[in-house]
Amino acid sequence: FCNHCVLQQNKPIHIWGWGPASTIVSLKLLDESGHLLSASPEYTISEKETFFLTLRPVSAGGPFVLQFFVNQMPVQEISDVMVGEVFLAGGQSNMEFMVKQDADYASLKPFSSEIRMFQVPRIAFFDDSYEEIQSHTHWSLPSDADFDEGSAVAYYFADKLSGELNVPVGIICCNWGGTSASAWQDQETLVSSPETLSYWEEYKAYADSKSLEEHWKDREDYLAYQETWQPRIDAFYAEHPNGTWEEALAFAGECRWPGPVGPFHEFRPCGLYETMLKAVTPYTLAGIIYYQGESD
Repeated sequence: FCNHCVLQQNKPIHIWGWGPASTIVSLKLLDESGHLLSASPEYTISEKETFFLTLRPVSAGGPFVLQFFVNQMPVQEISDVMVGEVFLAGGQSNMEFMVKQDADYASLKPFSSEIRMFQVPRIAFFDDSYEEIQSHTHWSLPSDADFDEGSAVAYYFADKLSGELNVPVGIICCNWGGTSASAWQDQETLVSSPETLSYWEEYKAYADSKSLEEHWKDREDYLAYQETWQPRIDAFYAEHPNGTWEEALAFAGECRWPGPVGPFHEFRPCGLYETMLKAVTPYTLAGIIYYQGESD
């Protein structure tokens, strides 16, 4: 929730956060003239130090202002808020593929002014840098330098949708190339099905077979190997674009991708649900567009 965000039209708008226990928090959504569009009931934060507020549904439009109150005093204001359709763009590489990588990139500009994109940081595991990385997240406008780093598939989808509905469209990009669908599921869901239980059992057996220190060393060793292997494989295909995979491996050495799938690996079951998807799942959406392909 920051400047330029897009909120979902015609549905209750969920907004959440953290604060000291016993603090009273509330929200107001105002138009540019200061007229009240929607307000949340006051909420007293419990000992868990989390809050969850809901604004009543509003129609598409903007720009609006979102005001946040603590103990009935305004403490923060989010500006240039639009209301329209919001979709999450999930999956692996075909969804991750960036606008600027598209063959028709030049013809796409200027980008549609009705589209805004939010990139969920690709974080493999929690460490001390997590909060710092999250603090730099933002909604990208079509005029921003990083707008074209959003999903190309999502952009085409949003452009078609905004043109047909004549409303702003927000895209939350939450994807990672090469990932298994199991990485995006919560543990309870994954283990509840006989068809997917093996993902968790195999991972857990391997994770429990070593200490965290050993897993960290395995991860570091793999990354060091990839740092030298990837330039070799790239050099081979630059010189031999029609070369076979066997010829490439003979030149560059063994392919160890994706490496040991331990507690620090982005592809581990339930991992990206915890580090990426869970952070945005309470956001009010119109729906999800999803691509899942060759991994499983």
